[in-house]
Amino acid sequence: MTSVSFPRQLRPSGAEAIQAQELENLGVLHTGPEERFDRLALLTRQVFDAAGAGIAMQDAGHPFLKSAIGLPSTDSTEARELARTAMAHSGTHVVEAVPPSAGYGVLARQRAIRFYAGQPVISPGGTHVGTLFVVDHRSRTFSERDEKLLAELKWWVERELRHSAELDQAAEVQRKLMPENPPHVPGYEIAATCVPCRGVGGDFFDWYHTDRGLAMTLGDVMGKGIGAAMVMSVACNILRAAGRQYPPAQAVEFADLALREELESTATMITVCHGELDPETHRVRYVDAGHGLMMSMYPDGTVRERPTGMGSLPLGVLPGETRPEVAVQIGPGEIALMFSDGLLDLYDGTVASLEVIAREAYACADRGAQAIVDHFAERARDTVLADDVTVYVIRRVPS
Repeated sequence: MTSVSFPRQLRPSGAEAIQAQELENLGVLHTGPEERFDRLALLTRQVFDAAGAGIAMQDAGHPFLKSAIGLPSTDSTEARELARTAMAHSGTHVVEAVPPSAGYGVLARQRAIRFYAGQPVISPGGTHVGTLFVVDHRSRTFSERDEKLLAELKWWVERELRHSAELDQAAEVQRKLMPENPPHVPGYEIAATCVPCRGVGGDFFDWYHTDRGLAMTLGDVMGKGIGAAMVMSVACNILRAAGRQYPPAQAVEFADLALREELESTATMITVCHGELDPETHRVRYVDAGHGLMMSMYPDGTVRERPTGMGSLPLGVLPGETRPEVAVQIGPGEIALMFSDGLLDLYDGTVASLEVIAREAYACADRGAQAIVDHFAERARDTVLADDVTVYVIRRVPS
């Protein structure tokens, strides 16, 4: 027997759109080849001692190879034809001796495919979104053991997709920890955004009203991914609780003590800028706990000099550290800008980028605080990020 087909399921109406939406939700589309999938395709080729292996997916009716090991490049016509063949089968499909006219295409260096075995990849939502397959330039038999091996390997592909789904869920929880709508403060525009580099991250921002004015926080947990996100969620809640009760210096001191155990056990630290805006006096009182990435600009775009006496340590470095509180006035048309170090990475990664950031912020200032935030967010989303990017803008409306 040269061909084996295991149960094939009929696709429901609109299946291609469902496939594309599932992959879009999982963050797999439009991301190019990924090392995690290439690693699994390479392992599949090695396990079967075959000439090639790949992972096919489909974007709204357009099959493509997410991974191609020993195969034509993923953007080639041959790769798209092979992806189309792989995605045509919703069940396990094996052809032990591929005839030359069967349309399975070629391997790298134009060698004809004479053997094919594919397993459907199912999304966490139960949709057939891909196929893990192995191919060879010679005919070969496919045993029951081989079938189990291929099924085990495609489970690891599905595990990666589940991991993506879990990251999406964690990202949704993280987004809900940060405020969605800007606060209403007469005479002011306030906007912020956080663009994580891995779906979830360690940056956070916050704002809320107290009986002293508007409390504002920007923090950056050392590290990335799930670990940093877990610390971030604890820190955000503790700083929020402390900020409602205490003025800035005391709130940061309280948070440092409350977070000591978590930061010591995870060997991490958090840089924080936490302050309060009094809209009646137009004064901002704030504490800089090792963050340093903030500036304020006059209406003409000139950057105000930083107050002296800053440069205190991040949370989690020295227990009991006392950090000074600084007060600055915000005049009509002036802008205060806070951001994480990920913003520097969108430029040259050094403090020399501060001048460029100031110029670009000023160029958007006439359109308001949200326009400034949107400008940097768009730049972040158009970049392959190495770190989270968070931007926080306070603008006093010109008189």
